[in-house]
Amino acid sequence: IWLYFLGSAAASQERSQIQARILEQILRKPIFINLSQVARVSIVLIVVGWLTYWSYDYLVYSIQAGKLSPTLYWPFVYAESAVFFGFLLMTIYALADCRLFITKLFHAFRTVKKHGHN
Repeated sequence: IWLYFLGSAAASQERSQIQARILEQILRKPIFINLSQVARVSIVLIVVGWLTYWSYDYLVYSIQAGKLSPTLYWPFVYAESAVFFGFLLMTIYALADCRLFITKLFHAFRTVKKHGHN
């Protein structure tokens, strides 16, 4: 479980998730591309934020339940906490991406305002 969620978090950090950037191919103008990136990363932030909230509740439940593995009697919380920490890292990276793309969008708006074109 840890490898899966840390791999997902690493893909979020590197922005190497599978993506279909169809809008960027259609829109072509930098300002519209920036708008689509802000919209995309905002949706990602909402979804991964909700999943982080949900996984925190699950982590609390896992700690309170005190389940043990049937063979080695290790606490399941060691494995199940990967869900929370993986989603938490993805949320942090989504916040950073959101900040980056909003900054790029503002720069694109300034360029359009300054030069009168995009």
